[in-house]
Amino acid sequence: MSIILYPFNFLTVKASVVEGLLRKAFPSASIFLRDSYYRLLPKEAIEQFLAKDLTDREQYLSEFFDCDDFSFVLMGRVNLWFPNAFGILWAYPSKHFGHALNCFVDFSFKVWCVEPQNDNVFEPPKNWDYYLVVM
Repeated sequence: MSIILYPFNFLTVKASVVEGLLRKAFPSASIFLRDSYYRLLPKEAIEQFLAKDLTDREQYLSEFFDCDDFSFVLMGRVNLWFPNAFGILWAYPSKHFGHALNCFVDFSFKVWCVEPQNDNVFEPPKNWDYYLVVM
């Protein structure tokens, strides 16, 4: 899949910067960063990508293609397009319900969540319990 977006600026930062922002946004989560440097994109660039990407149109199949699978696919597609500070987040929106989704750090050093099943981009909810971020 080849997606062409309008020109955008990006900022390259050390992993320690990204880690600090993720720890602040997801204080209870373990953070696993794979790289020494990350590119930060404007939120609008990610939203442009999501508007053209078709991950959200995949069929949900419990245990076979569920929330974690959606988040893995979206992370891969985003990083094929342009490697950046975009990863997978595991959280507990309630005490009895775990969920996998995506997260990213934008050009203005703000952390966002992405629901890969519907492309909704939102601020991390304060009442969720966060478990793990892999980026």
